[in-house]
This record gives sequence, structure tokens and C-alpha cells, in this order.
Amino acid sequence: MSILYITSDSIQTMMPPVCSEIFDGLRQVADVIPYGPGFPGFEGDRFPEVIGKCPSRIELVIVDENTLLESLSGFRVSSLAAVDIPKAHFVGDYHSAIAQRRDFCQRNRIDVIITRYEAGLPVLRTFGVPHIVHCPHTLNPDEIPAPPIERPYDVVVSGAMLPGVYPFRVRLYRLLSRCRDLRVLRIPHPGYCDLADLPPEALVRERYYAAIASARIGISTASIYKLPLRKYPEIAACGTIVAGDLPEHGIELIRDDMIVLEPEMPDEEIIASLRRGLGYFEVNAPQRAELAQHVISYYAHTAVARRLLRDIARCLAGAFPWDEEGRT
Repeated sequence: MSILYITSDSIQTMMPPVCSEIFDGLRQVADVIPYGPGFPGFEGDRFPEVIGKCPSRIELVIVDENTLLESLSGFRVSSLAAVDIPKAHFVGDYHSAIAQRRDFCQRNRIDVIITRYEAGLPVLRTFGVPHIVHCPHTLNPDEIPAPPIERPYDVVVSGAMLPGVYPFRVRLYRLLSRCRDLRVLRIPHPGYCDLADLPPEALVRERYYAAIASARIGISTASIYKLPLRKYPEIAACGTIVAGDLPEHGIELIRDDMIVLEPEMPDEEIIASLRRGLGYFEVNAPQRAELAQHVISYYAHTAVARRLLRDIARCLAGAFPWDEEGRT
């Protein structure tokens, strides 16, 4: 039994590690056949024929985010409705391109939506898809630096600087930039920049984690949508203190060990809170190391992949046989 995973090499290389780690995790726990632009055997949107040519019987089709397939690879999937196999689909930023995402699910008769954000359930329920399962962001434990770690920076700020979506992140970075005594590392997001202008750590996952781990404090904000973005677990997994505002849900492992910053706080109070965090960084080293291990265990890409396949199997009530130990 196999899973056909519809993606593209552009998604797997241009959007690391948001999409690539769950893909890698699934490949380690199941027989996954990748299909899409840049992969061998790609024949376009001809899924009944493509599935018939697969070397093993396909029991489940998983489709990467359709907005990324279309924008990064020019690949529009429309023929999955003719496939009589359970179909699951990743929906990431549920709050954008809603009509496009809904049309994709209905056009291809998707059976299960996979979402990273429980806050999106009210929107996703309007798509007319029978089942919705939650799949948190993932981490690859092999790529996270092991202690001891040199930390030449005080604070790291990573990600896109979009004032309309991340106003608090933009404010914090501008505020930190004015503190000349603090060593601040800025890592831009590859999806919003000219690749030629990016530092190497923004493109390669191993260097990205190392860059996060090079600072004592990492900034993570929940955006205007109050979401548990990937930065929360990836910062904590590196043994770096997470600082930022709280999302509405999804970071229960981390929230009690954060430096909580709120947009309502004055600049002076924010900087004072960060300086206090720097002051007790070494004192709290054992607690941070323990937290990092808990976070890595829970968000490990293989662990998340197993839970995802288990939840899909439960939704489909036997149409996709799977248990915690592997395929049945």
C-alpha cells in the first residue's frame, strides 16, 4: 500500500521547512510516492492514468497546498474527482485565497482537509469537505543543533516583515534595532525576498536552525490572526527563549516558559522584559534543555506524520487502513 503525495520540487526547495518536513516525515513512516513538477514520471493533471501506473496500490492521495502548487509551479490540479481513492489536502493560510481553496476542494472532491490552525475551522467548514484533521508544524530533530551551542547574538528575529500581517513583529524589530548594545540577528523569509539578497541561513534548513540557536532569545509573534506559527516550537527546540505575544491556542508546551510581550506594552517595558530574560538565560539552562526535548519529541516530523495518518484513518473509517506501528 502506498500514498501518492502531490507536490513539486519548487515547494520542497523554496518553502523550507514549512512543507518539506512533513513530507520527509511521511516518507519515513509510510511508502510515499511523490508526484508533481520536478519529480520523475510527471505527466501533468492526468491522475486516473498516473495512479494506474504506480508500482504499488495507492490507498491515499495527499495534495500539498494548491495555492503553492499553482503559484510556484504553475500546476493546477483538476482531475482528482475521477479518482475513487481517499484524498486529503493541506490548507495552510486558511484566511487567504478562500474562494480559490474552496474551489479546489470541491472541484477535486477532497475527503479530508489537513490544517495547521484550529482557528481556521469556522472557515474550513464552509468548504463542504467531510472531514478536517489538525496537523501542527513539524521539526526535524536531526537538523537541530545539539548542545553545547555558541550564542553570539542576544536576539534573533526571523520571517517576513509585513506590517499588515505581522505589525507586532515589525515593531519589535524596529525597537531592537535602536538598542545598539543588543546584538540582533535578522533572518528574512525566502518567500518574500529576492533569493540573491538572502543570507545563506534563510535558505538551508540546517543553517537556519543553527542561526536560531545562535541567539539567546527568539522573537515569535502570532500575527493579526493570533496563530501558533512555526517559530514558537522551532525557537524553543533550539534551547532559545521564546519572546512574543500568545496565540489563542496550540503552544501549550511552550507558553509557561515564554517571555510574554503584548502589543499594548510600552517600548520601555518590552525592552526591560527582554533584558531580564537575557539576565536569567544561564540560570534557567536546565529548564530550557528539558523544554527543548519535550518540544522536539512532540513536534518531530515522524511523530507528527504518524499522528496525522492515524487521524486520517479514523476519519475514513477503514477506507484507509493504518495503525500507529505502520500500514495494515
